[in-house]
Amino acid sequence: MHLGRRPSRLPQRLEGMHGISPSALEPRAAWRTTVDRAIAAKVDAVLLAGDVVDSKNHFMEAYGALLEGVQRLKRHDIDVICVAGNHDVEALPRLAQELDNVHLLGPGGTWSSFVVRREGTALVRVIGWSFPRKHVESNPLDAMPAAMTAGRYEDDAPDDLCTVGLLHCDLDAGAGSRYAPVTRASLSNRALEISAWFLGHVHVPSIQTSGRPVGYLGSLVGLDAGECGPHGPWLAKLGAGTWELEQLPLSPIRWEARDVNVERCADAESIGSAMGQALQSLGEELESQMDGTRVVGVRLRLVGTCPAPSELIRLAIQQAEELELFPAEVYYFVDKVTDESRLPIDLQSLAQQKDPAGLMARRLLDLEEGEEACARLVTVARGRLESVAAHGNFSHLDRACSSDEEVRQILMRVARRALDELLAQKTSSPSLVRDEEVLA
Repeated sequence: MHLGRRPSRLPQRLEGMHGISPSALEPRAAWRTTVDRAIAAKVDAVLLAGDVVDSKNHFMEAYGALLEGVQRLKRHDIDVICVAGNHDVEALPRLAQELDNVHLLGPGGTWSSFVVRREGTALVRVIGWSFPRKHVESNPLDAMPAAMTAGRYEDDAPDDLCTVGLLHCDLDAGAGSRYAPVTRASLSNRALEISAWFLGHVHVPSIQTSGRPVGYLGSLVGLDAGECGPHGPWLAKLGAGTWELEQLPLSPIRWEARDVNVERCADAESIGSAMGQALQSLGEELESQMDGTRVVGVRLRLVGTCPAPSELIRLAIQQAEELELFPAEVYYFVDKVTDESRLPIDLQSLAQQKDPAGLMARRLLDLEEGEEACARLVTVARGRLESVAAHGNFSHLDRACSSDEEVRQILMRVARRALDELLAQKTSSPSLVRDEEVLA
């Protein structure tokens, strides 16, 4: 949940012009709504997969909100079962000591279980492991007791009771991870007979809802524009040994990204119209998916071969960043527009020329169509990106370095703009110059 953190990149006009307080979009607000839903649904337990509290900087504020919600659940006899993540190695043990309806699994890097009951009848067993410190380089499953690995438990419920795993970990991240690296294969160990693995750490939900559920629940609120799609708690129902999962999209803010085709747009008006239509279509698409969402931030990407001059594209982008939409009382705003459109250029012909523009065209063709040549360019670029990202002021580049495909996309975007500028210099036509990056 990251209680204490606030969503980033909210427009300043949000509160002044539209009366939406940023505090109403925070994880604290979503946590209160989640507690309301849990009580209304008369659930048997609430499971928390770690990183409930964000950091020491907002500890008292976040802990107070957490405590208030758990106390309300206690009044309705609802157990809270949790594991500590890398952000809350102190907060959750403290909470478990204060309230008897809070059950911390695996304190201090151990493994333990808790049996959920209704009127004395055992319903389901939850097993889990908690971070003993902020960084853990080993797979926590390797530390599981032999008896538990064999499906034998020390609680007073039958060993064959339906059992789920609750774990905060870095799934399939490799041995270099410092956040409890776990392989999907180790979670599939059939000897454990775990009917589902509910995971925390990665903010974008990825849990599979059919068959045996395994994956990330995602964060309660999308905290930045990179966390697109629905966010909120999951309602898990057990029947006849199988799980039925339903995500409740209770996050008060949602982030989305859409491509806008500007293939036939020759002026700022038509480009702006295409972006407005994309926003309108998104509002219609999401209308039935809103459950507590008040604000939607959208990132648009211009794609296609666009004949409009650069200054008109820039003008359309400036105007788009003021676009607003209010379908079904939900406020939509454009967070950012990325121009990845291209001038109408024949790359194959241009690549035959023996000048800088021809060289750049050949590099673009390598990136778009090549294999070995593309791999070489990506390898060199990755090294340079990682070198820049090592400096604190450019830490946001870490995400961009995560895959070869993302590095390739960065190179293609920069190379296209550099080619536009080279061609503009050749023709001495300022209207063809594209701003921002130039490939070094």
